[in-house]
Formats: sequence, C-alpha cells, structure tokens
Amino acid sequence: MLNSAIYTHNLASRYDGGGDDATTFARDARAGAGAALDHANGAGGSYAAVEGNYSEAIGNVSEAFGRSAAVSGRLVSIDHLSESRGVRVVDDEPGGSDFRPANGSASSWYVATDATVRNFEMTVDRTSLDDLGDSFDLGSLFGLFGGSETPFTVRFEDGTDTYLVAVYADEADDEVKVQVYEGDDGSGTEVGTCSVVADTATVEYAAARVNGERCAPLEALDDLGGSLDVRYDYPDSAVGSYELVADRLVAGEDAVGPFVSAVNDRNFGYGCTDGGSVFNGTADPGPHAVPALYDTTVETTYESADATFTSEWRVAPDERTVPTAPRIESFVVNDGTSGDDQFDLSWSATDPNGDPVSVEVTFVDSDGDTETFTAPGTVTLPTALQGDGPYDVTITATAGGESRSVSERHADDGTSGPVGCPT
Repeated sequence: MLNSAIYTHNLASRYDGGGDDATTFARDARAGAGAALDHANGAGGSYAAVEGNYSEAIGNVSEAFGRSAAVSGRLVSIDHLSESRGVRVVDDEPGGSDFRPANGSASSWYVATDATVRNFEMTVDRTSLDDLGDSFDLGSLFGLFGGSETPFTVRFEDGTDTYLVAVYADEADDEVKVQVYEGDDGSGTEVGTCSVVADTATVEYAAARVNGERCAPLEALDDLGGSLDVRYDYPDSAVGSYELVADRLVAGEDAVGPFVSAVNDRNFGYGCTDGGSVFNGTADPGPHAVPALYDTTVETTYESADATFTSEWRVAPDERTVPTAPRIESFVVNDGTSGDDQFDLSWSATDPNGDPVSVEVTFVDSDGDTETFTAPGTVTLPTALQGDGPYDVTITATAGGESRSVSERHADDGTSGPVGCPT
C-alpha cells in the first residue's frame, strides 16, 4: 500500500535538481504521508497505538523515498512533527450490514454531529438498494416519506444549508444512482444525479467520486460550512460498509468520551435511548467509534548539490474544509466524596488556531434550575439544585468566536460517569 502511494517507477528519475523537483518531491511525500495516515487509522487501537503506527509508517515512506533519490545523489526525508487526534466512525462488518445504529431501532440517526468530517466514503450493494428506476425525483417525496419509496439518504447540515444525497438502484440498467438535492423540503432544488453500472458502488463524498469516477453533483457539498451534522435517513434501505474521520475525540478504545456523548445527545429523538448508545463497543460488529488521527504535520527536506528545500505540510486526506472550532478532548464528571450534591469536574480543550479557550460547565436539574462553573475541580451544587437529579451537564468550549458543546446525563446517587442521554 505504501509503495503504491509513492509510485512504482524509479523515483530518482523525478528528482534531478532544482526547485521544480523539490516541489514534485513534496507533493509525492504528502501523498505518501496521507497513505501512512490512512494505514495507521485503519490498523486501529488506542491513540498511542495509532500514533506509533503512523510514526513507523512515515519512517518507512521516508526510507523508500531516500533510497530512490540517493541513486541520483539527492538527499530527501519526511519527518513527523505533530498530530491532532480525532475519531474514526466505521461499520465494516464482514459481508456488509445495513446502515442502522447499534440499537437497530431508528429510521433516521445522526452518525456525526457538530464536526468537521473527512475521508467519508461508503460502499453499497446495488441489490440492497431501493429500485427507483431512471426518473426518480427526491424533491417529489417530501411529505410522502414513510411510503413505498424510501431511498437510503445521507443528510448534511451545517446550521444554515442542508444537502441530501440519495443512493438507490436502477435495476433495469444495472445502475447505482447518486442524486444530490439542496434543501430539506419540496421547495429545494435537485442538483443532479450521477450513475455507475456496477454490482457495488463506492461513494466518496469529499472527493466527489463514485467508483473512482467524477460525480459532479457531489461537488455541491463544498458549499457547506466546516462543522456538520451527518444523518442517515432510511438506513435499512442499503447494505454495505462506511467510514469517516471526525475532528472530535473519544476517551479511549472502549470509553465513551466527547464524540459519542455528543452524537448520543443529538440522536435523542432519532435512536438514542437512556443508558444506550448508537455505537457498539470496538470489539463488536456494526457501527463503532474508535481513536484516530484527524490530521498531522510533516516536514519534507530535499537536498541537492545546488540547494536545500525544507517545508512543513499539513496532511488530512479527503478533507473539504479545515477545522476551526475548538476541540473538547476530554470531559469527566464524577461523584464527589461528600454527598450527592458534590461533583468532581475535569476537562481538556484546545483550539486548532491556537486561540485561548474558555470553558463553562452547566448543570440543569429536573426542575430546570441551572448552575454554571468555569473552573475544574470539586464543585458543590447550590441548595436549589440539591436532590433534584438526574442532572443534564453541558460543557461548552469557546475560542475565536466559535463554540462546541457536549452534554451528558449524570445521577445524584453516587454513580460516576454518564447514566444516559440528556432530555
């Protein structure tokens, strides 16, 4: 895989001195670093394991480049400088599965929320899709959803604009069709449809390709903002696999953490149940959220007899937009040691732009009374909230004019950790 990413012919023939060759090397090196990133995320494990696998893979890529360039007397290298953690959402059950959440009970559910998403792709089996023929119009179905025509649809929302992408079959022509619609009601606009003759089809949303071929209607998704909600409608109308990488975090291999808490909160009306989750554990089949690297920074060095070129590059394959919202890296609420009205708070939040981050944590009791805290440590709820649990606890991180929140429900009976989805 890594060899194919840096080309199979003699790399030394590409680098024979000068700035143009340094630019070519940097482009090839970034492609190799991107392949190494995808490889490390796919291998899985804890954050430490993913980071270790990435560093090792970058070393292998750098060594391969170096051997080839040395033939013509050039010195080249790729060095891993830093990384940003994220989460990989994946359902790669052997043989494929439908696209429902872990509890299997929802007709629609959010697979990611308030997140910048990259490397979002899915593979679907044509025979599992609704056969809607050649003249299907997604816009005509509004108000009729729930009837016989319910195609698998991916909904993208950025708080201002909504795009729908329906994936269905035209069995008369052995085609998989991908239709893009702008808007969330019948007054919207059909952007267009692309087709591919195939038994299975891989849809790449950021790259705007279907089975490797350009799908122009998908390019309309570039008009969306950075942080998105991604929702599956009629997920039982498709069988296959999917994955995406989001710039939010989990707490570890099997822990919930900010990403899963935010998605469960968003899904409360679409498939999340108290005490449950839309994701399985990492050891189970079906949809699950696992540690991943969202992006990395590498340094490339190209040295010839004439000059030395050194540059830093950000690596984030198949990304539509660069994240700008703060990241909530951890959020822990535990019962204190002095009664049900005391809690121990801890968190970690960073900003991709380096702006200072301010944090507020708000408790809301069953009567709707609220209290807000701005510093970690042991806190005691005021009298008005005492004994009125469970509490919906929300952390909000703000930086550079942008905010992100995570909500969890916590008991007041000595239970540590979240006990369900906020109301």
